[in-house]
Amino acid sequence: MKRLLALLVTCLCIFQAGTAQQTKRTVYKGLPVLVSTRDTLFIAVGDYKGNGWIVSPQLKSDSLRFASVLTLEAKFVSDLDSISYRVGPGESKQFYIKVKDKDYAHTVIYNRASKSHLKYGSRRLPDSLQFLFDKNYRSVGYYNKLKQQYPIDSCISNAKDDATRVLNLLHWVHVQWKHNGNLAPQKNDAISILEEAKEGKGFPCFAYAEVLRAALNAVGIPTRRLALKTKDVETQRSASGHVANEVYLRDLKKWIFVDPQEDIMPYLHGKPLNAVEFQQAVTRYSDKIELRSLSEINKLNYINFVYPYLYFFDSNFDHRYSEHPKKHYSGMSSMMLVPKGVKNPTRAGFYDDQKIDYCIYTHSLKDFYKAPELK
Repeated sequence: MKRLLALLVTCLCIFQAGTAQQTKRTVYKGLPVLVSTRDTLFIAVGDYKGNGWIVSPQLKSDSLRFASVLTLEAKFVSDLDSISYRVGPGESKQFYIKVKDKDYAHTVIYNRASKSHLKYGSRRLPDSLQFLFDKNYRSVGYYNKLKQQYPIDSCISNAKDDATRVLNLLHWVHVQWKHNGNLAPQKNDAISILEEAKEGKGFPCFAYAEVLRAALNAVGIPTRRLALKTKDVETQRSASGHVANEVYLRDLKKWIFVDPQEDIMPYLHGKPLNAVEFQQAVTRYSDKIELRSLSEINKLNYINFVYPYLYFFDSNFDHRYSEHPKKHYSGMSSMMLVPKGVKNPTRAGFYDDQKIDYCIYTHSLKDFYKAPELK
């Protein structure tokens, strides 16, 4: 069992002394040994550092456990020595710590995170299933009211391309209130949410996504709310869903993922990513991902937060704000993208086992990422 002490001053002294490492590593039972004259060591794992580690030779194994889909360096520093390992998802490293006359303390570093290598099929749904957006967005009364009351147009007035326009409005939505996952708005439309935010209220992820959807559609950039669900959505009672957006960039002719709650747009090799591409990039090229934002962000924290949700994706068919009956196909309001070979989820445990009975399921990326239909 690990024990952490708040001994910042002591730990800094230990860290400085530990730079004078052993020139020859001692080995015990085939594993390297870190030596120390003190029971307390400095540790650093990713962004976590500055607290103490109590050496515990009385335990069978003293374990430092963490979960990160990014490979992290874990470092232990004594007054005489230091040892470090890079530990990827599902990996563990072992060594011993020897303090003066005490027994050897078997120490394990374990990254309990895992990655999902998802695949998708080629079978298509009928072409008649479309994601619908307002063609004549300039004449939609709701959009005009939104732009009259809020600085939507001024946020994008100097933007050179659609990606910059999205980044600007993404940030504007992000700063309208402080996140509060326990308070839902009284109404779910963008203007109502913003009016409540003026009163100092904060709201969950879906409120950010709804406001961004309206703001971007109001300036002619097709945007849909994207519901993200974890692999264990049917059984997990908490933290198994998140809501973000996907935006269609006409100049790139592709959908891209954005998260207004966290003010983030992911890129790989200079290109913005959709939700599936983002999941695949984290799985395969996590060190090369760039998270663009107008806010100060922490890449490690965000990727570890969002990655479990990047498993099932669903979005409504009809994203129009103009006055007309909402479009359904065979009585279903949404399409859900499900990895190939995976059972279609039919319940959401975090909503008291609410039935997922509103989706047409597909394994096809071509279905889920077809260009928007403007009507």
